[in-house]
Formats: sequence, structure tokens, C-alpha cells
Amino acid sequence: MNKKIRLIILAAIIISGGILTSCTVKPPEPAEETETVPATDLPVENETPAPAAVFDVDSIGDYSIVYASEPVGLESVADQVRDKIQAATGKSIPVLRDTDSAESEHEILVGPTNRAFSQACYADSSHIMQYEIRTQDGKLQLVIGGPYSGLKCAEEFSKHVLAAKEKLSDGVPYYAADLAEDSQELTEGADIRVMSSNVLNYHWGEETYPNLYPVATRCEIYAGVLLRFKPDIIGLQEADANWRDALPYYLNSMAAKEKISYTHLLPNVEWKGKTVINYCSLLYRSDLYDVDESGFKGFEANYQSSYCQRVGVYAKFTGKNDASRQMIIVNTHWAHESDERILSCVNEEAALVNELKARYPDIPVFCTGDFNSNIKMKARDWEDNKTTDPEGYKNAKNRYEHFLDFVEQAGGTIASSAAKSKGVLITAGGCRTSAQKISDDTLRALDNDFIDHIVVCGGYADVLRHDTIRSNGCHVLSDHSPIYADFSLKQGA
Repeated sequence: MNKKIRLIILAAIIISGGILTSCTVKPPEPAEETETVPATDLPVENETPAPAAVFDVDSIGDYSIVYASEPVGLESVADQVRDKIQAATGKSIPVLRDTDSAESEHEILVGPTNRAFSQACYADSSHIMQYEIRTQDGKLQLVIGGPYSGLKCAEEFSKHVLAAKEKLSDGVPYYAADLAEDSQELTEGADIRVMSSNVLNYHWGEETYPNLYPVATRCEIYAGVLLRFKPDIIGLQEADANWRDALPYYLNSMAAKEKISYTHLLPNVEWKGKTVINYCSLLYRSDLYDVDESGFKGFEANYQSSYCQRVGVYAKFTGKNDASRQMIIVNTHWAHESDERILSCVNEEAALVNELKARYPDIPVFCTGDFNSNIKMKARDWEDNKTTDPEGYKNAKNRYEHFLDFVEQAGGTIASSAAKSKGVLITAGGCRTSAQKISDDTLRALDNDFIDHIVVCGGYADVLRHDTIRSNGCHVLSDHSPIYADFSLKQGA
């Protein structure tokens, strides 16, 4: 075979082998799959932000109302919100207590509930006598200090949200406060502020006058007084079982949020062999003072057995930061029905004061109370008054003279009189002539029925200011306005 033919045959074999080889080669491994990113997650230029969550009245039927278990009285606020919603929209939505219900997506929260949103709203403030409306992620919160501000907030909610069918973006669309803006700091040069407060108990309050706010509502007002005026020691009259139950929440809340600590001293006492409610208890700044001694004396005029009213209670205080700052307070609520009962209070309290002065001769003794004795008028005609004991009224001697007798026996000075002579009496007054007028929302006339007093016995204290608190909702607090006096303390001889 010639050379040319051999070359042709070799080329054919090579070509055939290459083709066979290519047919048996494995196909290439497929490329590794890449994750597909949804188009919605890809960045888009000039994207419009999603709208903020809103509260829409049109969807209110999806909501429930959840109220906090404390403070006392918030269930009535929740009921009012429910009634206003039904009146405005025709829809009835459930009212639930926070501790009795599981959390749901759409809730109207009333007060400091156990929901996280509520807890965040109350993190830094008790909100006493203040209210806000806040919304967040489908929840609406009525941020309130108690039933009083709750009623105000319910009205705001009805007016500006329900009636206007306003859509609320997340945030704080509404805020208001009834806390007094004219609160008075301790007078320059003064060491202590002493207050006397008849808060009006349930029996003589709403049980007699049905238009009056209940104790649970009035208690928030009183907490606002403490928060704004910060008295060191308070003689409290007529704080009955309802007050005893409602007050602790506010005292605890102020201590936790505003760092102002008050302790309720002697709310219960032993009387006639059983524990009863003391209508003449004490409040004091336990962050500032220690109680060295306390006591109770029931007067012969204390004819009640279910509670103690015609009594004298006392406590001796020493400053935590300054042990030289010492004082004693005696709190009372005198009888008024007859000479016999009045004189029981006069003589027995004077004896108690003089006993304390003898034991602590260099310490001022402050007497606070509802003395049922008018300081301006020197006579009264009781024959026109209707009473269960009309003969007692007819026979009663001028109570102002009895009061002056006590002041003389105790070696005391009437703080308002001393303040007037020094030109530091701001306002005088303290008792409205009729508790029925409380519901009129009018300020009581001053200088009428001024029967609440502060008396300092034994010297060693100088009054620098005396005032009657009329702001801070006090016109609907009680038939008495709180009174206070600022004193400078002097060292005894």
C-alpha cells in the first residue's frame, strides 16, 4: 500500500475514535442554583413609606375595652367609654378586666393594665390628675391617673374621636392635666409643712349626696394635692374604710414613680376590745421622717363602736437626715352636738397635749383637726338646724369659746391668726356650709365655716405661711378644703 493510502486510513480511524469518545463523556455538572430573591424585598428607588398604623372608629366593633384592676374605680370609667361608643356608633363592645382576659390584637386599654403597652405608658409617671390618649399597633390607651382623670379622658375621647370619627396615627394625639399649676413650694426659711384635711367619708358623702363623686374618684384628687403641695405631715379626718382601700395605690404609685413616699399611720385602732377604723389617722413623708412613738386616745364623746371619730391620735417624728428636726402632731375631730360632748374633746385633748409637752418640753406640738368651731363668728343660733339631737344644738354653748378654751389650756397659738397678724395669711376658709353644693362645681366661699385649724403648742415653731387649697380639683374633693401652714422650727431652751 502506497504511502498516500496509509495516511488516509489513519486519519479516518482517529476521527472515528474522537466521535466515540465524545459520546461517552458525562455532561457537565449543572451550575449551582442561586436563591431567588422576591421582588418585594429588592430595594426600589423612590419607594413611598408604608402608612403608620391608625385607630379607626369605623372598625371599633373589632375592639374590646380592658380596664386595670387598680386603682379602684376604673371599671366605671370603662363602662362610660363603652356607653359613649354605643351612643356614637351603635356598636356594643365587651368590657373586660385585665387580669380576667387574655390579650387580643385590638384593645382599648383603660389605666395601667397588665398589657405591655400600658406598662410602657406608665414607666416614668403615675399620671395622677393627668390624661393622655395614645395609640400603637391597633391598641388605644387611655393613660389616666385614676377615675377622676379617667372621666375627663372619656369625655375627650367621645368629643374628639368618636363624634368626629377621627383616625388616630400612632403617638399621643391628646394630653391634658388638672394638676394645679400654682402649687406652692415650701416657703423660704421654713422647715416643715403641716396640713389638715377632712376628706369626707362615704357615709356623710355620696351615701347622703348621690351626685357626689365616690371616694375612689375623690381619692385621685387628694393624691394630686399630696403630689403638688408635698406636706410633711398631715392630720387626716374622716378617712373611712373606702379611703383606706383606695389610698394605698396612689401612695405606692407616687413612691415608685415620683419618689415621694407617704405612709398612712394608725388607720386602724383597738377600741372596746376590737379593731375599728380610725377616722383621725395620720399621713407622713416616710422618706423624710421616722416615727419614734405613736398613740391613740378615745374621748368620752366617742360614742361610735364601729369606728373611732371623736379621738386624739399623736405621733412623734424625727428627721432622717437631721435628727435635731423633731416635732409631735396630734390630730382630732371634735364633736358638735352638745356642751357635754364638746367639752369632752376640749379637756381630754388639752390633757393629752400637756402630757406630751411635759415629756418632750423642747419639741413643738402641732394640733390639726376639724374642731367644728368657727374662728370668725362668736355665736351661732343652732335652733334652726335640723338634727337627730335638736336639744343638744339648743343647749350647745358657743363652740368658738370652747375652742379658745382648748388653745389656752394647751398653751397654743392658732396658726391662721398668727399668719394674719404677720401678713402671711394667703387665704382663709376651709369648710363649705353644705356638702350638697359639692356637685355644683363651684368654689366654696372662703371665710365661711372655717372650722379646720392648725394650732402650735409649746412654742419652738414660727408660722411663715398659711393657706387654703382651692385648686387641684378640691372644690369636688370634700366639704372641706385642705389647709396647710409652713413653719420654721426652733431649738428648745
